[in-house]
Amino acid sequence: MRRFAVCAITVLFPALLAGLSAHAQQAGSDYTASYSSYYVSPYATHYSLEDEWDSDPPGELILADVLILRPLGIASQIVGLAGSIVSLPWAASSCSGCLVQRELIQEPFEYTWCRRLGDLDDY
Repeated sequence: MRRFAVCAITVLFPALLAGLSAHAQQAGSDYTASYSSYYVSPYATHYSLEDEWDSDPPGELILADVLILRPLGIASQIVGLAGSIVSLPWAASSCSGCLVQRELIQEPFEYTWCRRLGDLDDY
């Protein structure tokens, strides 16, 4: 009898998991069908799919962005990370960890990696 129970559990448990997985995929298909298939970075809070750029930036702005502003953005990420580590005890004691994370880590990341080349209007 014990052998039968072990065999039944061994066979039924994976079948139950497969059935739950199929049910979850069917239930989630309605949710995903209502949204477009575009990927939007979770860090890109300044842009949405509805935003349209009016015109392309001039080449001078693109070069200045690549040669000056992006390296400064990488440096600000390093300084922001170091500053957030130093401020961690005070941020934890004052419940302002989210503020520190947004201002010292997320915004330099967005400025450096999520912004369109030569687009300086949003910052």
